[in-house]
Amino acid sequence: KKNPRCYLDISIDNKSAGRIVVELREDVCPKTVANSGPNSNGSQFFVTFGACSWLDGKHTVFGDVVEGMSVVKQIEGKGAQSGQTSAVIVIAGCGKL
Repeated sequence: KKNPRCYLDISIDNKSAGRIVVELREDVCPKTVANSGPNSNGSQFFVTFGACSWLDGKHTVFGDVVEGMSVVKQIEGKGAQSGQTSAVIVIAGCGKL
């Protein structure tokens, strides 16, 4: 059985940047998802660009980018060590493939 895949259509500064396809691991589920607190409906996930030892034991890797690495690199190029981006980056569409 193949693992499921989902897509993220990305825009950068209101312009389409392309699609990222992530293959999800069926053998794990996210251990934690950061949100805005009790009774909130928001959540977030991390796309990491290298080893993040400070997340070990706190979060679960639940997928890998299998298409659209050039889009991931575009996003990385808009980031900063502070976490602030130099452009507005939006998941304009998403779903299961």
